[in-house]
Amino acid sequence: MANCSFKGIKAIDWEVFLIALLSVDFSLSLADHLEDIWLAVIVTVSTNVEYPYYDPKTRSLNFQEFKRALENANPGSIILLHACAHNPTGVDPTQEQWREIVAVFKERRLVPYFGSAYQSFATGDLYRDAYPIRLFLAEGLQMVVAQSLAKNFGLYGERT
Repeated sequence: MANCSFKGIKAIDWEVFLIALLSVDFSLSLADHLEDIWLAVIVTVSTNVEYPYYDPKTRSLNFQEFKRALENANPGSIILLHACAHNPTGVDPTQEQWREIVAVFKERRLVPYFGSAYQSFATGDLYRDAYPIRLFLAEGLQMVVAQSLAKNFGLYGERT
């Protein structure tokens, strides 16, 4: 059984915990700049790998390095992605880049794990901001999605 620790109980915590309980071995990949946002969720879960995402020099997505990291990920790896309004950078792939990303996921048999806590914050449109999730679903990928509406409903400050 994997060793997990939680700072507050939320959807993504429980999902990672359940994956850890049900899996003999799995790896979870996180963007390189997420710091303690997600790392607090997992103490020990097989392999915890960071992937390049944000380029602070250009203040943009480091797409080529991000894609290269996905292409080199072990088949079956679980990759944590933000559906929109990437936290903490606010930088999201374009729709064209998402299509390239989904192709790599299919080819490498990667497991997408979407966190969606800021839907409609990126474009102002709930439907448009869910594009990556709908794309991965349309391409037939099984995935995990952690959806939070606390910020949308103004409840974020009410958490304990």
